[in-house]
Amino acid sequence: MNPDCTPSAEAARPPVSFVCDPGARKILKVLHVEVGGRFGGSLRILETYLRHADKRQTIHDVLFYYPTPGAKALAGLVRNIFVLCAGSPREPQPSRFGSQGTREARWESAFVRRAFSELRRIARIPKVLRTVRAIASLLQRENYDVVHVNNTFSYQAPTLLAAKWSKTPILAHVRNSVPPSGLNRALLRCADLVVTMNRSLERELRSWGAPVSVRTCRDGVELPAPDPSSALAWRTKLLPHGGFLVGSVGQLQPQKGFDVFVRAARLVIASNPSVRFAIAGSGPLQSSLESLISELGLQDYFFLCGFQSDAASFLAALDLFVSSSHWEGGPLVVCEAMLLGKPVVATDTGWNRELIASDGTGKLVQPRDPRALATAIVESFASHRAMADRAEKNIPGVRQRSDPARSSRQTDAFIRELCGWERPD
Repeated sequence: MNPDCTPSAEAARPPVSFVCDPGARKILKVLHVEVGGRFGGSLRILETYLRHADKRQTIHDVLFYYPTPGAKALAGLVRNIFVLCAGSPREPQPSRFGSQGTREARWESAFVRRAFSELRRIARIPKVLRTVRAIASLLQRENYDVVHVNNTFSYQAPTLLAAKWSKTPILAHVRNSVPPSGLNRALLRCADLVVTMNRSLERELRSWGAPVSVRTCRDGVELPAPDPSSALAWRTKLLPHGGFLVGSVGQLQPQKGFDVFVRAARLVIASNPSVRFAIAGSGPLQSSLESLISELGLQDYFFLCGFQSDAASFLAALDLFVSSSHWEGGPLVVCEAMLLGKPVVATDTGWNRELIASDGTGKLVQPRDPRALATAIVESFASHRAMADRAEKNIPGVRQRSDPARSSRQTDAFIRELCGWERPD
């Protein structure tokens, strides 16, 4: 952390031109806050929002807790990018994947994880207070009209406390399920407006009974057109002798459940040896997944392809997309696969149930169940042609549900509402 915990602006930033409406009562100033450290899904969502946001009456700045690779992608979309801390966040220690149902797996139960998470939070109180003061100082100096907590509020206690301290209205997005702990309930009450990305999260937070307005706004999704030659190159590399390609995209971290995907692949290969599996992504569980693939004898069947900047071409190469996440708000990549007309097998998390309707374009399974995932994949082989045809016809509906312009207009309306410019619907 900076010695004085003072937010510093990024050094090299291209000039940004904001065209503001001269007839407006004032120019709104919004600070979007991210923990950062890595350019994940919530930052991709923010980038999409900023690309479509109405800048005639609003000036946007971004604050990162930590330096974030790829953050300069936002430079042409905002006025300032601030970074609070000089160092990188400390990554949790990755663990090897134990056998399903072992004592170690039970030890990693949700209850125990939450308990230790609360203890770690208490131990960090002195550092949190320094961060609160630094953020509050920035809010007061720049006189922001709204603070937008872009990734789930439970990760940003200092932002919420600083905004309350400086009496700045808080718009808090919730992009993952939040444990109903006492601390999280108190943090939720700090927000003035909470926005979820699916109806399930909205119902979950409303059930807490907090005196806070909770709405749903589906995040906008933009997917660059895939390069046919790159997609063909992937198929040639991963399927040199032909066959069926099943894959996924995401950070190699526990939330994504890729160990379950690998175990499911072992079950599929037993009866379908012409199938190949691949994941595009990087992360702290790289070595653990490599060990698991080797342990199950899948070196010639399951490939970890690393981070791919052209994810669209990788997705276009697949015959079937799989999302094995344990929990999600989205995930965005399911929507991206569906925008390319790909049949999907996904766990019943986040907005997957809303996206994968009972129209034959995909299958839903329960999280953490390799056998159920394998069964759904094998069943997809038998009906693949029909699923692919229906998925292709479903693209306009997916595009409408994930329209980035509409999502950005709704977020703009939330910001104006917090400033008293609009009445809620």
